[in-house]
Amino acid sequence: MTKDELLSAIWPGRVVEENNLNQAISALRHALGSGGKDRRFIVTVPGKGYRFVADVVEIKKDAQPEPVFASKTDNAETVVLKERSKWKLGLLALIIFVAVAAWPIRYWLISSPDSPNTKKSNYTLTIVPFRALNGDASDPLIEVGLADTLIARLSQYQQLHVSSLAAVLSAGKDADPIATGRRLHADYLIDGSTQRFNDHVRVNVRLVEISSGNTIWVNTFDEPMDRVFHLQDGVARAVAQALKFSGEIAGRDVRSPCEGENIEAYRALLTGRYFTAWPVAERLTNTLRAYRRAIELDPSCASAYAGIAVIYRAEAISGTRDSRELMLLSLAALEQALALDPYSAEAYVQLGFFRLWYDRDWPAAEAAFVRAIDLKPDLADAHFGYAHLLIFFNRLDEALFHIDRARELDPLRPLINVIHAGMIDMVGQEEAALQSLQRSFELTPDFWLSLYVRAGIMLDRGVPAAAVADLENAAERSGGNNQVLGMLAMAYGAAGNLHAAKEVVSALNKRASESYVPPSALAAAYLGIGETDKALELLEQAYEQHDVRIAYLGMDARWNAIRAHPRFRELLNQLGFSPEPARGRF
Repeated sequence: MTKDELLSAIWPGRVVEENNLNQAISALRHALGSGGKDRRFIVTVPGKGYRFVADVVEIKKDAQPEPVFASKTDNAETVVLKERSKWKLGLLALIIFVAVAAWPIRYWLISSPDSPNTKKSNYTLTIVPFRALNGDASDPLIEVGLADTLIARLSQYQQLHVSSLAAVLSAGKDADPIATGRRLHADYLIDGSTQRFNDHVRVNVRLVEISSGNTIWVNTFDEPMDRVFHLQDGVARAVAQALKFSGEIAGRDVRSPCEGENIEAYRALLTGRYFTAWPVAERLTNTLRAYRRAIELDPSCASAYAGIAVIYRAEAISGTRDSRELMLLSLAALEQALALDPYSAEAYVQLGFFRLWYDRDWPAAEAAFVRAIDLKPDLADAHFGYAHLLIFFNRLDEALFHIDRARELDPLRPLINVIHAGMIDMVGQEEAALQSLQRSFELTPDFWLSLYVRAGIMLDRGVPAAAVADLENAAERSGGNNQVLGMLAMAYGAAGNLHAAKEVVSALNKRASESYVPPSALAAAYLGIGETDKALELLEQAYEQHDVRIAYLGMDARWNAIRAHPRFRELLNQLGFSPEPARGRF
């Protein structure tokens, strides 16, 4: 059934956004199965609508009652379900109608303050770095650290969604607090100031309602410097009282000295987190050094191990070092994080990416991402990772739901906006994808991945000259990233500039003789100059070498020209992917 047919059947005479239908379909997929492929009773027909699918079932009359949709002309031995198209489409409309009709009751049940299962956030809160007063020298340990510890503490309240530290830092350290709160779609804001008096710190904290600008709670705390990060408990209780909610804590509060007890260990952890919020290549060494310093001072620092796992994974996807080395280093770090803190949602996210990119164990990857979301429903990275897995298997509506949720939770992070654009382009929303990319350009004008994804859209549009311009720019901004150069060769080939494409291939081969170049990047470059067999050989190497980009083989439109080739289809078969043409380029 087309989307228009469903909208008119379920919401006759009403103006309803397509997103309502997407969310209803996503909810149904979860309701119809316990997970994995069992959910796929409803498939998306890209650009058209939805199809309700199930295998033909033989039901023995002596074992089961006659089904409602059985043919009355079948023999006495078996009853075969027939006319699948008609009854499946009718049943799909009926299911959606029931789901929509029941939604108000379900919403009341899960959002009622008396419901023990509620996970809905009643308020969104942003906590910005504190400011030094009276000419005190800036001390990020206190200014950003107080915000960080308060975010960690207040995030445990079920009735609050608290903006992440990365989202707050994306707005800029010196940004106007109220403006930051509005950009993050917050209802309330916590900010404050600090004053140093020898070995003591006076901390002024206020809670502000964003819409009116009114201060609804304010207090002052005097603490010894070595206990300044114990303020979060008192502030958390005060905020709960000011917002008039019960303040029920979600999950388990696992703390270690690096999260406030040991000032120097916490300083190192905070430095690592700050750099992780801006994971550019030249900062990776400093980031790892900071996390390792935190572990040296506090061997129980699970957060530092989880941070190290992030850095190695980020380096693997950038394609500068062999992913066989980097992903195993990431695994070692995240396993240590989980050994120290079995409730670390951040570590489960990294485990999900390891299963997704390296093991290519799709059910295990899904289990890890789902576990992360269960532990911390408002963790943007968990929804971000899960969206990747879902898009791989054409579970488009679920993928869009989770990437939308990630962007809602962390609206200022350029990477989330770029991947959001790539995913909505895959479902045919090209103009909306370009608008999302424009948002990323506005947030971070020099973010090369935005150019990379836009170039893919231009290639799909048949405008290779525009793709070449974006990729040349991206190559310069990324310092000659291998994947960018591989796609640049493809764009040159599409534009008819075979000479330039061969020059890129030559440059990548020279680099490969001196350092690491992912086989997937070289494969794209060779495909750009029309050497299909060489490209296929390199993709087979990528599969054997656990090149992380091979996990994207099913949805990456770079390979559409060879998707029908038997060798390529064999790779897809080994990965469990569909041979259908793809649109993604991220």
